[in-house]
Amino acid sequence: MDENEWKTLKEAYEDFAVDVARTVDALLIRAGVVLDVAERLAPERVREFREALEFAADVDDRFAAFERRMNAFRPASQGG
Repeated sequence: MDENEWKTLKEAYEDFAVDVARTVDALLIRAGVVLDVAERLAPERVREFREALEFAADVDDRFAAFERRMNAFRPASQGG
């Protein structure tokens, strides 16, 4: 893989990370509305579910590990 191919891969990865973050945010907003209603019926179960959602929403940490590994494979610049 040369430098240009790597840059293209990195750009695709960054676009993917943004798309995932937006999708998760949208899901959390919708889930929050549902949970507000459900909390009246089973408050303890909903609290556990909210905590799980908060953990799942931490997209940045999950992508940071992948990005570190991807950067380790970056080709050495060939005179530029």
